Order: sequence, then C-alpha cells, then structure tokens
Amino acid sequence: LDDWEAVLGGGVTSGLRLCSADALVGQGGRHAWSTGIETPSSGLGTLLCTQRWINLAPEGGAPEWRLAQHRTIPYTLDVDAPGALRCDRRGCVALQRLGVATGPAGMPGDGRA
Repeated sequence: LDDWEAVLGGGVTSGLRLCSADALVGQGGRHAWSTGIETPSSGLGTLLCTQRWINLAPEGGAPEWRLAQHRTIPYTLDVDAPGALRCDRRGCVALQRLGVATGPAGMPGDGRA
C-alpha cells in the first residue's frame, strides 16, 4: 500500500485529461459514484476510472464530498485489463493479473464482467 503522497508525487497527474465523465448521486444524497476516461499528459493510452464518494455533511448542510474509493485500469476496447490500481483513504495498491485472462473482460478482483 502506497500512501497518497507517494502515489501523487512527482506531478504524475499533471496534464491528465478527463473525458466521458459521468456521475450519479444516490437517493438521499449520502453516496455518489463517478466514472470517466483519463488520458495521461503523454497522450499514450487511456485509463478507465471509477470513484465512490461519501457525503459527510450533517443532514440539511452543504455537501461535503469525500473520496471513499478510486479504481483505475488501462482501457482498450475488447482487451482484458492486465492490472488495476485500487485506492481508498489510506492510499493505493497496484494489482497485476498473473497468467492468461479467461472469460469476458473485467476488472481484476471483481470476477466476471
């Protein structure tokens, strides 16, 4: 597990572009989910990202969204992801697929898509 300082150090997200973003706020406004496609500043490759958010505001107060979970996978049409980056409030861990992928494309650790 790498802490957020290590994960975001060295300007790794500098110039990162986000497109095809979407968000959904759950009933009651306490939880939300967002997705998007990230393109690194190098322009090489794309990453599919998903986030889960929690609203910490007291009932009736202005929203105070906090990131609860962030996941990123290399994204190529019809290709199973060779790895994933899964993050929470503590930091991130990289997961790598071992062996040959079987079954439909999906995110490592999530089972069949």
